Amino acid sequence: MFAIFFAGAAGAKAAVPPVVIAGLALFLLTRRRVDRVSAAALLLSITIFIGFLATMYRGGNAGMRLDLSAGALGHASQLVVHAFPWLPHPLPVAAGIGVGFLGLFGAPLSGLVWFAGRRSE
Repeated sequence: MFAIFFAGAAGAKAAVPPVVIAGLALFLLTRRRVDRVSAAALLLSITIFIGFLATMYRGGNAGMRLDLSAGALGHASQLVVHAFPWLPHPLPVAAGIGVGFLGLFGAPLSGLVWFAGRRSE
């Protein structure tokens, strides 16, 4: 049943397969002993995902690429750099990264802190 679900998700070009693979890998890394069923599910997931990548995209990238500087040198930081030319360039970029990081992870991490605090009560 897992293989059918995973093949359907990969065929629909959904974001589910990478999340499932990462979750299974994290689960296996945090266990003290190797769970054969989870390891088999991880290997099956990786195999199906690579198979669908090879058949659906045929090695092409459709113009997509990973650009780590895009977040740091985005539009908002460029506006700050142009508005305050007397500031050293790395300062607004670093501030933008900090604010973006806080915005991205602030709410989930505060929920985690709340959840952890409730468990100890």
